Amino acid sequence: MRILCILSLLLVTGLATLPAQGQAFGRHNSITATGTSYHVFTQPGDATIQVLVVGSASTGIYEVSDGTDLGRLLALTGFSMAPGGPGQSVKYRIKLFRETGGGRREVLYDEPIEQMLAHPGAYPVLQEGDIVMVESRVRQGFQWRDALTILTSIGTVALLVERLRNL
Repeated sequence: MRILCILSLLLVTGLATLPAQGQAFGRHNSITATGTSYHVFTQPGDATIQVLVVGSASTGIYEVSDGTDLGRLLALTGFSMAPGGPGQSVKYRIKLFRETGGGRREVLYDEPIEQMLAHPGAYPVLQEGDIVMVESRVRQGFQWRDALTILTSIGTVALLVERLRNL
């Protein structure tokens, strides 16, 4: 009996000296970059992928659950289709780049945001290392301010020509 107590005591003290380890949550603990926004949207234990988002959305590295689609990723970035100012129209375009053989990246998906939202199953599922670019193009319409600028320039040139003739 005494030997059994001594063996159990040795076993317990031997286990107590081993370092405790928990499950690592994502890969964000290994990131040392500064100035880069890093976002984790996953549950502990889920398989994850890292996707880079650039452009008009909240730029950064996003660690999301494997199987996350493009629409959900854009929602996680907080992307909103902000309207332009007076006389402006803003068009958004979503591009997905994926690495192919030979270390090259090719455009796998390139559609206006309206097409992406209208056909949610048409875009591919995200994979590790994908780059999502959210482009915005602002188109300025012709306004009264533009017309006044042109008229002012024409008037200035006309007055300059008249003054030079009178010399």
